[in-house]
Amino acid sequence: MLKTIIRRLKSEKRGVSNVLVVMLSLILITVIVANVVLWSYQMNQLDIERMRESVKITEASRLTRSAWSTAQNEFTVIKGRITGGSYAYTTAIDGFYETFMEETETIQRYSYPSSYNLIGGTSLISGSLPDLQTNNGVHMVLGSYAVGSEDFVDQRSNVDNSQDIGTHSNFDYMKTGPDSLYDVLTEQKIVNEAASSKTNALIAYRSNTGTNMLSSPKNRIWTGDMASWSGEVEMPTAGSPVRWVRTEYCPVRSRGYEVIVVTLSDDGYLDAYVWNGVSWIVTNNIAYTGTTANAYRCFDMAYEHATGRALLVYSRGTTTNEIGYRIWDGNSWSPEAVLDLPYTSGIVYWIALASCPGTRPGTADDNEIAMIYIDSNVNVHGYIWNGSAWDGMGQTTVWDATAAIASEECIAVAYEQLSGRAMFIWGDATARYNYYRIWDGSALTAATPLVITNQGSITNWVVLKADPNSNGLLFGVLDNALDLNTAYWNGSAWTIHSEHDAAVDTHASRCFDFAWNPVGSTGLLVWGTTSNSISWKTFTPPNTWSAASTAPAAGTHRWIQLRTNPRYVSGDKYILGADLNSNFDIGSITWDGTTFTITEGAITTDTVSLTYECFEIAFMNFGPITINYQLDLEVQWVNVDYDGENKYLCVYTGALDSENLRVDAWTGSSWVTVASALLPNQWNNISVSNYLTSNTFTIRFVDETKTGDIVQSSWQIDCALLYMEKNYVQVEFTGTQVTQDWMQIVWTVDCSSTVGSVNITLQLYDYNANGYPTSGDGYITAMIGTEDVTLNQTITVNPSRFRDANGNWKMKIIGKRATLFNLKIDLIELKIASVIHRLQISNNFTIALSEYPPNYVYGLEIMVRYNVSEASERWFIKAYDWSSGTFSDAGFNSTGGSQPAANEWNNYTVSINMNWTRYINSNGTIQIMFCDEGTSGTQTFICIDFIGVRVILNGVRLDVKNSGATTAHIVSLWIINATHHIRYDVNFFVNPGESATYIRADIAPPEGAFIVKIVTERGSIDTF
Repeated sequence: MLKTIIRRLKSEKRGVSNVLVVMLSLILITVIVANVVLWSYQMNQLDIERMRESVKITEASRLTRSAWSTAQNEFTVIKGRITGGSYAYTTAIDGFYETFMEETETIQRYSYPSSYNLIGGTSLISGSLPDLQTNNGVHMVLGSYAVGSEDFVDQRSNVDNSQDIGTHSNFDYMKTGPDSLYDVLTEQKIVNEAASSKTNALIAYRSNTGTNMLSSPKNRIWTGDMASWSGEVEMPTAGSPVRWVRTEYCPVRSRGYEVIVVTLSDDGYLDAYVWNGVSWIVTNNIAYTGTTANAYRCFDMAYEHATGRALLVYSRGTTTNEIGYRIWDGNSWSPEAVLDLPYTSGIVYWIALASCPGTRPGTADDNEIAMIYIDSNVNVHGYIWNGSAWDGMGQTTVWDATAAIASEECIAVAYEQLSGRAMFIWGDATARYNYYRIWDGSALTAATPLVITNQGSITNWVVLKADPNSNGLLFGVLDNALDLNTAYWNGSAWTIHSEHDAAVDTHASRCFDFAWNPVGSTGLLVWGTTSNSISWKTFTPPNTWSAASTAPAAGTHRWIQLRTNPRYVSGDKYILGADLNSNFDIGSITWDGTTFTITEGAITTDTVSLTYECFEIAFMNFGPITINYQLDLEVQWVNVDYDGENKYLCVYTGALDSENLRVDAWTGSSWVTVASALLPNQWNNISVSNYLTSNTFTIRFVDETKTGDIVQSSWQIDCALLYMEKNYVQVEFTGTQVTQDWMQIVWTVDCSSTVGSVNITLQLYDYNANGYPTSGDGYITAMIGTEDVTLNQTITVNPSRFRDANGNWKMKIIGKRATLFNLKIDLIELKIASVIHRLQISNNFTIALSEYPPNYVYGLEIMVRYNVSEASERWFIKAYDWSSGTFSDAGFNSTGGSQPAANEWNNYTVSINMNWTRYINSNGTIQIMFCDEGTSGTQTFICIDFIGVRVILNGVRLDVKNSGATTAHIVSLWIINATHHIRYDVNFFVNPGESATYIRADIAPPEGAFIVKIVTERGSIDTF
């Protein structure tokens, strides 16, 4: 049909135009139809896609904090250093950390008084504590008060270069009081030796004379210069007739007058008598030997060479704990001690002691004493006393179980005087046999026989005498056949002599003796052999004897005793002796090296008995000694403030002995008596204004009787002080500073007075000494006037002693003057140097301001997770204040720092809610510092696991999941509750199959529960 129409149009003239119109209409119709079809298709496709979109809210919550911002670069170390790790290890709490170490730093701290205490009558005139913090001419002014000052004695002294005489019982008691605590001043015993005079001696003996007859021992004194015996002196009673007597003088010069007499009586008791230079100290019944052993001299006594202690050893008359002993120490006897004898079994009958001369090398032998004994079973044994205990010299068996005789003294011991070796010797049951052993300080030789062939029988009596000038020993032996023999020991071998006598007076007692001369190594042998005469010989080692000489002497001679003078003065007797004859007379024997003299009955004519050696002579070891008790004790005041008025020496006394006690004052060149006799139990106030003219004042206490005083006096002094009137300012200031180790203190006081010449004392309290120093560190003294003067002192030695454990310090200021004054104080300062260890690190952290606009931020939160090696100080977070240009913690919720636990992780968090914008600059940068307190004296290592900052918000957070096949475009957000229904524009895309978080800091959700609704661009809606 179209073709037909076209042919018809072509046939007509207007056909072309018509064709064109038709064609254009057809084209227009086609386009319209196509668009309608396309629109219909698109609308159908949109409905399909909408049906396929799936967007869900998986979580909706109130947003209070942003994500953490962590370090992006290495930390800046302000103080300290990095020791390990990296800043990257601080971005997460994961156990990886960066480590730092503190560095050493010396700092100066200043401390000023925080309080004060006015002492006494001191008054505050003007000013206050703040005036003491700067040296600016503004003063704290204190007024003085008048008071009588007391200055107790300070120390003992020796201004006259003469040694003090006498003793203080406790000088410190004189420094305080009165309090009934007394310093007892006691006279000193002054021992004077007449060194050029001849030697005195004493003989103690039994005599049926005097008040107590035989029961009291008697004594006579040999005066060397007079060469005669004194009259008889009866000693206190022993309570029973005396049998045996031992006498010994002290070898120590300070007690050279001391002599001990010990007696053994019929009742079996020992009695001890000690002459102390003034009187006899008697100890009756000091020991009991029993009434069997007392038939023999079953005791002996010897002095320790160095200490001067006397050892008394005795049989206890028993078969266990057989020996007892006691020690005299110059003042008293010790309690009884016992020595059990494991190697002998009988009652001890004879004991012999010898004192070591102390000549071996070293000091071990200074107080050594050798002992030998024999018991009732003729067992012989020996010991060494070492000054504190008995030593068996390594022996574990009896020395001899078959000695010669138990009823007679067949034992002896003596020391070689140069070598210090001890020889023990005894007679054996085999005729002519004697045995000896030698102790050299470390070992005891085996028992060695000494066979004297001239002996006619077993040994009965022996003596062993030491030459004072060599190692020679003379052994004398009397046997059962009345033979008298001797042998000489030269230190290494024996020389046996020809027999002296084959028929002496008796063998029932020791009728012979030998003594060495004090010079020349020669000696004298004396014995009884013929009635009415006595024989004697002289000896020169090793084997030279003079012919026997005789001297008239009544009766037969039962006991002979000779003693060597221990010192020699020209013209003095070499030897003194005594004999007891058959007429019961004790006679006197003297020998001067050439002349032998015996005077029968010179000592006594009535011993009643011949059985016992009831006498003994002892020489003094020194020249004649006199005793005088004296007192001369100086005491002194130092640093006396002597410019007061009405100056008095005040001495408070207790009981005073009858001898007057005088007080002298030292003038600088001589003594002046200020009190001739102190009165007892009261204050003795003595004016000393004329003598107290310097800051040192010395007095002495002096006894009244200077010579011939044989009674020891004592006086009780409670206290001694100087009293004077003065004006004082006294104030104590206190302050505090950190307790960190103080390396140095420079303490300063700037002050002046309203008048001139004020004595000022500054004292810093010493907590170690629990008091204010009086010299050295912590003590300043000066004279000040009306112009300010700065006084200071630097303390470097243990300055921490001038504070307590809490850092508190105290300072006392004392001003003194004779007249009233005001003290003006401008500055009191302690500048304290300390060594500390510091760590300060910082770093920049960035907040995304585009994501968290400042207008919707409520603050900042900073957290550090750290671990420290020690926990003595706190740690701090600070932030850089961009307005002030400094690190600060102003506005932080906590400025007290973090107190960590050592060696474990600590979380430290602070928040900034006020003025937080000062800590963040325009590009979101926050600069954070982490630092120590700066108080530790110990270097700390620190590990940082995490450090970060985040903003505090009040917004909304949505977690959205797109489960659809196309991207979801969320365009609106609704926050809904009962009173809140608000729409917010949103432009947020979520890719298909993904989840995303959407945060809006500018949306503040309502309080309580609320509903969140989202709407997509395609109209999808989800609610949470």
